[in-house]
Amino acid sequence: MKTMFTDRANPMYRTVQPELGVAPAAYAEPPDIEPLIRPGQEEVIARMLGRGELLPGFCKLADGQINQAISATYSCANGRTGLQLVHPSRAPDNALRTREFAVVLVQGSPPPGLLDAVAEHVRGNEQAFEWQLEAPPETSPSQLPPYGHSVPVLTSRQVLLRLVGGAVVLLLLFPWWGAGVAEARRAPTP
Repeated sequence: MKTMFTDRANPMYRTVQPELGVAPAAYAEPPDIEPLIRPGQEEVIARMLGRGELLPGFCKLADGQINQAISATYSCANGRTGLQLVHPSRAPDNALRTREFAVVLVQGSPPPGLLDAVAEHVRGNEQAFEWQLEAPPETSPSQLPPYGHSVPVLTSRQVLLRLVGGAVVLLLLFPWWGAGVAEARRAPTP
């Protein structure tokens, strides 16, 4: 009897056999979360890439593009160098990492200090950047739920901001609501 997969991390430790067919949802692998770049972050990205600055090796940002990753081409004294800023979950092991990004060399030979300088620019500006994390579609197009292909996943910062915003709204409404309750208590009862 062959084992389909074993889930030892689960405290209920089960082995699913091929005869049982597809593994139950509780034991299925979680879907990959796709990191996407939100629109409107172009200025933050430009600062991370060092737009308008002279970087080590007499390098200057020549071109930049935003797709699944942030691609940048630098014109340096020794030629062109291409870099990508990607989500750390999508980076190779040898990439230079920051808290929110990985700096990946994709073209050329960077002069000494260029990768470190770009990483420092990223570290200095990445707090203003926000990834949009989406789960990939889990069903065929004919079985799509009414909300479409992917369900957006909120980051912990987004959840916290929404909770704080809701609390502020409640605090702002409390005097009005409290005055109505107090007035109702003071009204004479017939």
